[in-house]
Amino acid sequence: MKHFKKTSLKWMAFMAVCLFSFSLSSCGDDDDDGSVGKTTQEVSNQLVGIWGISQEQIIRKKNGVKVYSYTYDSDSYFYFIFHSNGTFEYWDGSSEYELPAGMWSNKKEVVTLVFKDDYYPETSFKLTTSKSFLTEYSYSYTEDGADYEESYIDTYIKIGAVPSLTNKLLGIWKVEHETGWRKKNGKTVLTFDEDATSKQYMQFNPNGMFENYGTYWYVCGIWASEKNSVKVWRTNIRDYYEYKILSLTNSQLVYEYNSGETKEGEDTYEYYEKITCKKIDASQRTISIPLESNSSKMEKGRYLFRNGIQPNP
Repeated sequence: MKHFKKTSLKWMAFMAVCLFSFSLSSCGDDDDDGSVGKTTQEVSNQLVGIWGISQEQIIRKKNGVKVYSYTYDSDSYFYFIFHSNGTFEYWDGSSEYELPAGMWSNKKEVVTLVFKDDYYPETSFKLTTSKSFLTEYSYSYTEDGADYEESYIDTYIKIGAVPSLTNKLLGIWKVEHETGWRKKNGKTVLTFDEDATSKQYMQFNPNGMFENYGTYWYVCGIWASEKNSVKVWRTNIRDYYEYKILSLTNSQLVYEYNSGETKEGEDTYEYYEKITCKKIDASQRTISIPLESNSSKMEKGRYLFRNGIQPNP
């Protein structure tokens, strides 16, 4: 079930004029694993990272009596990225040139956000757990002589750490070689072991944004690295790709991906890829997204040129 606030970035302006109300979300443990820090520095350390929306709840009251409540796993693309240098960004899956961003600060568990754009007013919230938080806002209206109040409660969870500036993945990588196979109903229907036949690039940005593009196509998302793998979220937090890193140097990246078995109608599919990439730009740029995901060849050529990459003729 969708509601008006999920239609575009404009809902942030409405939400920002309200006080963010954050509550504890129990993880089912009796220990202090998810408890919030007691000092300003402890809270700061816990806030730094990438947070994605996990669950949404709608509550409707009529004349003060609850008449409707619905909770569901979120399929929205809302992420906050909090950096240790006091900056933050917000991403909702759109292909904008610049992400809504600004500065954050905290005094113990009270966190204040100041956006660069005056379109978003200064906002404060209270962090009460290191693992998750709830945002809640309400509005009232009158209809057919009855007074209604609707509340929207969103649960955010921490999904990863912000990339370290020493992370070797940072920069732009060009796909050089591809090896893999495709299976249908357990039977191999395709194998390949070849140099890349078209220009493909992956860009890992220091603000936690991931970009993957070629001459005619473009996708973006959020990325977070673990010890021997990297996760990329292109939509909601349950829909991510996990790439196992086989080797990583300052100039070469080799990774593999296995889709696992997926059902399409009566058939079962699975595919595997092993990709070798060469780093062509080690600069730690921030995200720079084209106007549209499915841009024309001319628009994409301009985009690649801006990033110092020669597109296909």
